[in-house]
Amino acid sequence: MGDTDLVEEISGLRKKAINILFIPIGGGTVMTPEEAADAVMLLRPTISIPIHFTDRGFFVKFRDIVQPYTQVILL
Repeated sequence: MGDTDLVEEISGLRKKAINILFIPIGGGTVMTPEEAADAVMLLRPTISIPIHFTDRGFFVKFRDIVQPYTQVILL
């Protein structure tokens, strides 16, 4: 995913096996951590790598929400 919000087209991907998901969590022009968590819960990737954030608090919030659904890696 690039700079995107939680748009309807994302739900069309849930039937595909997604191993690694790079997901924007920075808010503003991209998804908030909560919206990104909704996308992860919908898509159920094996590994999620959050991108496009500057506040480490966004990472912590995202990680804490999605940890049961995916493995989160901070690059």
